[in-house]
Amino acid sequence: FDSSAQFITLMDLDGRILWLNKATKENILQNYRFNVEVGNNIRLLVLPDTKEGFEASFEKAKQGQSITVERQIKYPKSSNQRRWMSFNY
Repeated sequence: FDSSAQFITLMDLDGRILWLNKATKENILQNYRFNVEVGNNIRLLVLPDTKEGFEASFEKAKQGQSITVERQIKYPKSSNQRRWMSFNY
């Protein structure tokens, strides 16, 4: 998975990061200026305007539903950089 260009993160039912690939770490460091580590809670990276949607999707996924959300993200530490992302739970 470390050779993948996709951002892949595995977390437990409480949102603690269990594993993340190299592309994810590099993206977060570049765009959040945060050195994410295994054990961090994923909620540290949820943007304020996406928090409600994240929590709803995360709860559905914990109940066994497969969820895909596509949205444009403006990174907090990037001037005007926006990127379309697909989140799969």
